[in-house]
Amino acid sequence: MTEEETKELGELCGFRKLPMGKRGYHFEQTEKVMNWMPPDAKEAWESVAHLPRIDLDNLFKYAVPKIWEAGSVVAMIAYPDNTCECEVITRRETPNSFAKGKDPAEALAQAILKALRKK
Repeated sequence: MTEEETKELGELCGFRKLPMGKRGYHFEQTEKVMNWMPPDAKEAWESVAHLPRIDLDNLFKYAVPKIWEAGSVVAMIAYPDNTCECEVITRRETPNSFAKGKDPAEALAQAILKALRKK
């Protein structure tokens, strides 16, 4: 996933960038960068410097519940050639979201991102 897609997925999962201020920031090459607030955080001290990396643990913690909230389910199939197919199956008129790849987390993230964009 690109950096922009990762940011979009994070925002769709409830992460939000803190506004410029005195709390909840870090420095990158001497530049002040505001932190990200996780969906369940309420105070600036709970913020994190970077969005969580795209892996199955974080996807099932933050992204899959968003899919379930919409009344959809996730299906994953692993094949012997080390490829994986992921599909977000919806109960609405919108078509299902599908992605395939060698990395299961990447495929799942792509399928979820496509589904959340349609929401």
